[in-house]
Amino acid sequence: LMTIILLGGSIVGLIAIGVMGVIDTIANISIVSVVGIILLVVFILAMVAVAEGSIIILTDCYYHGQSVGASYATGRSLKRMPALMGYICLEVLGCIPLIILGGLGLFIVVGGLQGISSMIDQVTNPSGLAFLAVTGFLILTVVLTLVLIVYNVFFVFGVAAIVIDELGPIEAFKKHLSLIIG
Repeated sequence: LMTIILLGGSIVGLIAIGVMGVIDTIANISIVSVVGIILLVVFILAMVAVAEGSIIILTDCYYHGQSVGASYATGRSLKRMPALMGYICLEVLGCIPLIILGGLGLFIVVGGLQGISSMIDQVTNPSGLAFLAVTGFLILTVVLTLVLIVYNVFFVFGVAAIVIDELGPIEAFKKHLSLIIG
């Protein structure tokens, strides 16, 4: 259900952004597309939060021996949408160091590739440079993927606190910290 909503909303959002792009071209107003992209990103984040909250509710009910349907879990998660979006804002703020580290890693990989290509004569051909670029970006991708997995695990308990304990974003983050410290 959430996948259908997310895909449908994304398709509608992309069509809307395309229409806004045409309006931008005709009216020469670029702010419309920027607002459209921001709204699409917010919608996708909201649907991901609802999906994650729904899964946590279903898991919690199953763990306690209750049989509930996906519509119940989705409805309960939708009711907690404002708190979930607040928590996502906290996650995004927490993601800023990851963005900086990713940019620094990209800078190091690109700088390293330039240094290697200037030191090795064999690498001056385009296929050698392409091989180094692909290798460097694969290494960076693996490292960033591992960091993002740890990052996601770091924030996952807050979502559970929001949808199960019905806490606000700040209280959920405090509870989350108390759970992961030990």
